[in-house]
Amino acid sequence: MNARSWLLPIAACVLAGCAVQSTPGSLALPVREAGASVAKGSGSWMLPEAKSEDLLYVADWNDEHVDVYAYPSARHVGELKADEPSGLCVDAASDVWVNEPLKVIEYQHGGVKPIAKLATPGFSYACAVDPASGNLAVTDVQVKGPDGIAVFAHASGQPTVYIDPAMPSPASMGYDDQGNLFVDGNTSRKGSFRFAELPQGAAS
Repeated sequence: MNARSWLLPIAACVLAGCAVQSTPGSLALPVREAGASVAKGSGSWMLPEAKSEDLLYVADWNDEHVDVYAYPSARHVGELKADEPSGLCVDAASDVWVNEPLKVIEYQHGGVKPIAKLATPGFSYACAVDPASGNLAVTDVQVKGPDGIAVFAHASGQPTVYIDPAMPSPASMGYDDQGNLFVDGNTSRKGSFRFAELPQGAAS
């Protein structure tokens, strides 16, 4: 049975053209804290039935793991050990991407072993997958210099980095069903709010 994926919160889901499906899928919800039922320091695990269930993935930055729950029952069915996971996104195959410092890691729906790892130029904070092309966009936070958006064509290889001087601190993002990327952020790390669009195929 094919699994479908959705991206939460709902606002991002609407931008990505998501819809509730009747087949098993994945929900990806980045949060700063979540209750963990497995002690910190344990390895990744997943109940066998998780692959055939709708799943909710919750990134726990403080305790360095991603909790996995059956949806809507909220039964804890798994956990992925992760290094300061700050964001999550899902692709058309229901693979789940996890943002970690300087990289983004891909897992299959209900899987515990990474199936891909992509290095990012800066700190990987948030991500989104284009449902039209499979491109993976990642917020690229630099220690020095302006932050940007790193876009991996077809979620592989080396990224193209887009920098907008009017929005040097991008934060969250989401694609629509036409491959247009929408990004929110600030004029500076403590500046005013900005919202921008990177049209499909555009360079800025």
